[in-house]
Amino acid sequence: MAAFAEDTVANDVSTADALTAALADTSEVTTINLAEGATIKLTSTLQTNKDGVVINGNGATLDFTGVAKESWGLLINSNNVQLSNVTIIRGSEAGTNNTVKVSAEKTNPNQDRLTGVKLTGVTINGGGGLDVYNSDAELNGVTVNDSIKAGIALSHGAVVTGDNVTIDNPAWGGFGLMYSADRDGDARSTLNIPTINYTGDASAIYCEKTTGTPDQVSTSFPKTYAEDGRTFYLASVPTVAVIDSVNYADLASAVKDVKSGQTISLSSNAVLSSMLTINVPDVTLDLGNNIISAADDFAFTDNNSRHLADITANGVVLRNGTLSAGANNNHTLNVWNAQNVQLANLKLDNSAAGVGGAPLIVGASDVTVTGPLETVTGPNSWYAINVDSRVVSGSNVSSKLTAAENSALTFSGSNPAGIYMENTASTSVEVAFQPNVTVTSDITGFVPIAVKSNAEVTVTDPENAGIYENEDGGFTTTPPVMTVGTVTYSGAEYEAVFANGNSARVYEKDGKTCVEVTDRDGNTATHTFETDRRVVFGGSNVPEGGEAVLPETNIVMDGGKVNYLFGASHTTKNYPISINAVRITVNGGTVNMVQTAEQGGGMGSFDKCGDYYVDTSDIEINGGKIGAVVGGAYGYTQVEHVFVTVNGGEINPGDLTSPVQAGILLAGTNGKVGTATLHMKNGTVNGLAVGQRCYVTSGVTYNLEGGSVGDVYLGSYYPVATEGSAAWETWGSPTSVGNINYGQVAGKFTVNIGGTKLNGLYPGYQYLPAEREAIKDPALVKGSIPTGADNADTAKTPVSIALLSNAQSVPSYILGSTAVTLTPNHRYELTAGSSDVLSMMTSEVIAPVTVVTTSVDIPSTVEYIFNALLDGDQKTGCELTSAAKDYLEKHAGDSELKVQVLANNLADSAVPASEKALITAKGAIAQYIDISLVLSSDGTPVQDAKITKTGQPLYFNVEIPASLVKDGRTFKIVSVHEGKLIEYPTTVTTENGVTVASFSSDSFSTYGLIFTDASSGNGNNGGSSSTAGSTSAPVLDSTPKTGAVSLAALPLAALAFAGMGLVLRKRED
Repeated sequence: MAAFAEDTVANDVSTADALTAALADTSEVTTINLAEGATIKLTSTLQTNKDGVVINGNGATLDFTGVAKESWGLLINSNNVQLSNVTIIRGSEAGTNNTVKVSAEKTNPNQDRLTGVKLTGVTINGGGGLDVYNSDAELNGVTVNDSIKAGIALSHGAVVTGDNVTIDNPAWGGFGLMYSADRDGDARSTLNIPTINYTGDASAIYCEKTTGTPDQVSTSFPKTYAEDGRTFYLASVPTVAVIDSVNYADLASAVKDVKSGQTISLSSNAVLSSMLTINVPDVTLDLGNNIISAADDFAFTDNNSRHLADITANGVVLRNGTLSAGANNNHTLNVWNAQNVQLANLKLDNSAAGVGGAPLIVGASDVTVTGPLETVTGPNSWYAINVDSRVVSGSNVSSKLTAAENSALTFSGSNPAGIYMENTASTSVEVAFQPNVTVTSDITGFVPIAVKSNAEVTVTDPENAGIYENEDGGFTTTPPVMTVGTVTYSGAEYEAVFANGNSARVYEKDGKTCVEVTDRDGNTATHTFETDRRVVFGGSNVPEGGEAVLPETNIVMDGGKVNYLFGASHTTKNYPISINAVRITVNGGTVNMVQTAEQGGGMGSFDKCGDYYVDTSDIEINGGKIGAVVGGAYGYTQVEHVFVTVNGGEINPGDLTSPVQAGILLAGTNGKVGTATLHMKNGTVNGLAVGQRCYVTSGVTYNLEGGSVGDVYLGSYYPVATEGSAAWETWGSPTSVGNINYGQVAGKFTVNIGGTKLNGLYPGYQYLPAEREAIKDPALVKGSIPTGADNADTAKTPVSIALLSNAQSVPSYILGSTAVTLTPNHRYELTAGSSDVLSMMTSEVIAPVTVVTTSVDIPSTVEYIFNALLDGDQKTGCELTSAAKDYLEKHAGDSELKVQVLANNLADSAVPASEKALITAKGAIAQYIDISLVLSSDGTPVQDAKITKTGQPLYFNVEIPASLVKDGRTFKIVSVHEGKLIEYPTTVTTENGVTVASFSSDSFSTYGLIFTDASSGNGNNGGSSSTAGSTSAPVLDSTPKTGAVSLAALPLAALAFAGMGLVLRKRED
């Protein structure tokens, strides 16, 4: 102990007067040593008004039993006061105030804060215990017994620290958190004492019963805590749950304390020793992505207490985590007699349950799943989810499970039974699926919904979840081969067949129209139409709020009569679909409209048309009678690639469509299209137009090869209505049609006129027939652009017209009032000038020519690869067809086995339309060439035994006919691989008057020799567009290519095969 001057120390103090005098404001005493073992009786409050006072009790007792009950006993009223080794006693009459009070009462206790107060080895018996008010106090070895209030009260932002505090038998509770944070001027208090010994019947923590949030207890001291006998180790117990900033060391205590409207937030994993029951209404339990599991010694008394968790109150929300049953559990979550319960973002795991049960029981309850819910079944699980009505307190109570919009149900584990429905109480039982619900499972034989025998239940809108009812009343996630229903257009109901992405065939049998649908497994279903209004969809019937994604659809019509063939799916506006490929083939019969997209479907506005998406549409008309063909968009939809081929039949609106329109509307109406290509080869078409209110982003091509089309419109077409037909004028007055109808081809328009008979060519958008004679501009006039359209940076589109050598007729009217004479074998490029004067540019174009592959150079590296391959080495890096692999396995090393290069010129008709569209977009085609590497034996190619890739390039030389060579013309070799155009670096050389294009490739397929003409600077373009495919001038090199060539470049034309070829022999040893 520090030395003190004699006048600052009071020794052997044994009376109240001496103690009061030593503490008086006028006293110089700062250290008081009580007489050892003395009892000092006081009749009024004892105050320490001076800072820094030290009272050493020496085992003495301060007796305040004679102090009025409304007064404090000892008031520590100053900073840095130290009190030690003393017992303080007081009576326990009702209403008695605190025995010891720590508070700055001499000034303003609500504003002034005491600090440095220390109580060591102090025992407080009876009275109102210890109250620390707006002060800092350190308690070490302090004991509080038999307080008629809280043992130790913390008020108004008190901070109490220390260790080894004992509280016994307090009336209100061990620690009292006396004021709530919403009381004016009050601050939250903090208690941080590592070791507390507590005994008593009251709660260890008492919170004053005022509205709002109680004082904050530090994270080391949760409101409830683990116990060891009656000793509480507060600092070592982690927080498991929190209610309104109050911490709990176990979830069960939090659930016991929770009030209606409150949220329990789980802050760590929780292990339950017995069933958790939420029986307070409108409570939310947020698991915080943690796990609630069962202890190994999970206690139960019967099967009804073996559930891991029960919800028995209305309005409970359980979300964001996992409930995992253990060996002593049956059900993971049991919802009993509870309405408006919500489950969201949960995993209910029943895989380890040791007794028969389920992940989720919905008994006499109304439960809604509002987010992801995964159920996991195990060997003892009966099913994943049970929904059942039950008798509760003598009443029959219904049950309902709702999967809310955009929710997702995942069924994992081992039991294939998903939702099992019963009706024990013979009342209402329902499972309902709101729009856009996802149901998934990887369990073999999964059954999404099963119904107990003879149970009357309701399943509402299962198709919203991709669940379908079988013919036997069961349910499956496998779409039916065919679905039959109804659709309504313009107030009229139509009988509809949905092929669900399977192959559909329409035919006539016994005078009736029938549909047969076959799925990929060979299962078939048929339907015979019973009404006169008939529709066939290649896709599915998309439910409200749903989304249909299909790889492809396919409809073939051989006979019968229907109103509409729709390649895509049926959808209410704003509910999306996506289909990779639509194919419709009409061989016979009668159909009013053949369309890719549904009439009256699509999205709600142009900027959302991409949500109803078809990548490629391929419509082929071989026969039959058709009112109109709409190849692309319809009703705010998007089709990226459109191909329409007419080989026969009659397409004539006549009385089959209303209002009357063009026979072919290639790109469609009210939507967006990438490219649109027509191949008109035979048959009759009454009118051809691009679209009405349709936006084409890349380009349109008319290949008029045969048949008859009548008028050809390079834009939109609004004919005068025929009698009995709806009038286009109803869309707006005849003089303002353009104000309400948009249209544009943003890229190039190409018309190749061959053997098709036609009348005139008419440009422009938004005009009626009476207006077309006034059009003077030769370029395709673009219409207005809808909101959301792009690439609309120019006002007009160039038009390229070629009159091919096989043309059967010359159009009577060409693009404007200026007379034009078309000459065979010439192409005309029409662009918009600065005036209405016709700007005409002509040059020679594609006449039928023969392009010869003259030689192929084989580098030594490739020769080495081929020799190794023929010797049977399968690791050369070459890619082979299965037939080539099989042949080599049997014949490797044969002396007659060789590799042969075959080159064939291909006719235009032999190249798929989709590939031609990509190639011709880069330039005019001179010739298609097929180059193959094949295995041959004894001079004969082995069927289908091809080398598709070598890993090292071969070098090819293609002679270009002199008739195609001209100044400013650029040649290039291209090919199409997996739907993408490949451009090969091409070198053009001229020697002795012979021009050769050289290129290299390590893969072999169909190639195209294309050319483009650069602008000559005088306004004339030759060949094709001045921009399409043109990159730079040809590379002219008079020196033949040299390099690693071990075999001489042999003229292919001299070889004896139908396809010109080069034979590579196996080396001789």
